[in-house]
Amino acid sequence: LWRLMFGPYGCDSQFQDPSKAPTYQSLGKALCELKAFGEIGSATPDDQSFVWTAIHGFSDLKAFPGAGDDTLETQARVHARICLRALGGPAETVRVDSSSG
Repeated sequence: LWRLMFGPYGCDSQFQDPSKAPTYQSLGKALCELKAFGEIGSATPDDQSFVWTAIHGFSDLKAFPGAGDDTLETQARVHARICLRALGGPAETVRVDSSSG
């Protein structure tokens, strides 16, 4: 679905540029809020682009079967923790165990 929405076959021209997508704008707002609350140290447009590509790269890779033994939720939590740490957040910002809800 992501490739259909953002790829060359998408029907809606507003999504041809991912930076204009409402979800991309929401990500920027969320990063600014995390910075304001001291959860991350940086929330620049480059950081937003980094997290956006990391999320979509992760999603694209996980679309294929046999992507690992861990549950998708566990893998997503680990990936989120790494992204937050890359932006200057503490490693404990996102708990890895699936019992965190």
